[in-house]
Amino acid sequence: MDPVVGVVELYGIGTRYDMPVAGGGGRLSVVARRDGQRELYVFADAGEEPTAVVPLSDEQSRLLAAVLAGTYFHTR
Repeated sequence: MDPVVGVVELYGIGTRYDMPVAGGGGRLSVVARRDGQRELYVFADAGEEPTAVVPLSDEQSRLLAAVLAGTYFHTR
């Protein structure tokens, strides 16, 4: 699977980033709002209705990105 990210400007709102999910017709979409809020949309198939919507603050978005990128380290 090629790592292709679709980018769509949502005028007055922000930017939507779409990426396919490995193993099928699903996809992930992230809406980055101008106010710093993010929303993660999970689509299990090619349909238009998301399976889940997760609102994230700017801080939560950065933390999730660090965890996914493998750059977050927590010591106990």
